[in-house]
Amino acid sequence: MFKRSWIISVTLGLAVFISGLWFSWSVFSAYQQRHADERATAAQYYSDTTQHGPRACRSIVAETGVLDWLTCLADNISADGSVKQSEYDLKAQQDMAAWAFGMLVATVWLTVITLFGVFFVWRTLLATQAMARDAREIGEAQVRAYISPTHGEYEIGPRGLKVRVYFRNYGQSPGRDVAIKGTAHLATPATPPRYPDDTVQRVTPEARNSWGMVPASGVDDTFLHWDADIIGPDATVAIISGRGAFHIEGTLVWSDVFGSHQSINVFLWSDGGRPTRDSSGLRGNLCAHSRGKQA
Repeated sequence: MFKRSWIISVTLGLAVFISGLWFSWSVFSAYQQRHADERATAAQYYSDTTQHGPRACRSIVAETGVLDWLTCLADNISADGSVKQSEYDLKAQQDMAAWAFGMLVATVWLTVITLFGVFFVWRTLLATQAMARDAREIGEAQVRAYISPTHGEYEIGPRGLKVRVYFRNYGQSPGRDVAIKGTAHLATPATPPRYPDDTVQRVTPEARNSWGMVPASGVDDTFLHWDADIIGPDATVAIISGRGAFHIEGTLVWSDVFGSHQSINVFLWSDGGRPTRDSSGLRGNLCAHSRGKQA
């Protein structure tokens, strides 16, 4: 589609250019023809005056007398003096004016052509800059850090909910200033239940953690922790006894080596779990999933 519109634009531009050039040539030709007609008229007048020299007045003496002969001589003198020189100068000035007008038209068209050239150079420069920008973005995308969660572990008990999340950097450069924030979504039985399997959904305050760097093609892990008073004793007992469940929703952020900030949404949900050694809590694994555009 872009190529076809470009061809149409170039065709219309050439048509306008050729039409303008033809119009300019027509105007110049008409101007030159008009002055050529004026020069022909002046030349004819000069030819007519040169035909009436003193010799042409000899026959007048014998025909009409001396008075008409003197009158004829006076007319020839007046016609062959300054008038003839003025006509000659006028023709030269008219030639110079025609050439000056033609040079003006040529200068205008040279200016137009120069502006077209500057326009195409400017377009070429923009295209070159766009190509360089695209090449740089492609190069950055090939080597920047891509960090995603792989799995996790959790433990819930009298001291609250503790989550350990593992990450892998799939990129070719390290990720810096890595941080995670998330909320725990708790689903516990309603008391009293209005219908079978009635549950209460509750979202905890956001927990945060940050650390330095995930190396290129490397792995790392971090912790999120919610105190027991945030989780609540009823939710803790329900989850440990298998009557409740939870999942984690959060955001992982980091900076790449090019100074761009990247982020991705993180989802972690728990399996059935198993009792801890002292049977006071529950521990298990977390399945990890990430979603969203890294940008």
